Amino acid sequence: MSTGWEWADVIGQFATVIAVGAAFLQLIGARAAKHRDFENLYVQRYWNLMDRFDGNPWTASSIDDLVDSDRSRVSAYLQLCEDELDLRRNGFISTKTWGIWVDGMKSQCARPAYKEALNSMEPGELPALRDFIDNGNEDPLSMNWFRKWWTGIGNEGRKQATRRSVADVQEYEAAES
Repeated sequence: MSTGWEWADVIGQFATVIAVGAAFLQLIGARAAKHRDFENLYVQRYWNLMDRFDGNPWTASSIDDLVDSDRSRVSAYLQLCEDELDLRRNGFISTKTWGIWVDGMKSQCARPAYKEALNSMEPGELPALRDFIDNGNEDPLSMNWFRKWWTGIGNEGRKQATRRSVADVQEYEAAES
């Protein structure tokens, strides 16, 4: 026959398992939040750079169409892309964020002024960006799914993350109209 104390022990052990599980999930969540905070620094760096353009580098047909300060900002943007590729390779950028950034980098680096600026640099400069553009190596991260999950960067594939991101934007736009 069971006593009340035996049931109290079982309930206590069950509560301990639940508490340990919750603490574990909080640890993973804290790691993901750390990545988001870090990524926000690079988003701010991007917008600080883009907001300082005097002309319109997106429509410029050549780097020569830009003023000197904008030419240096195009080079700074290319360096920012190189930094982001290095960060992703080292596991500091989440899979969901990378899915958004990679499409933006491809689009912007395909514009004439950016492409021309990259081609005018020394061949050894910005090797990760050149590999990304020339060879289509979209994700420099090589990490198994468990390690991605454990570090908090997410284990979705790029296409899954991008599809979800696009769907989130479309859902938001539909709600706004």
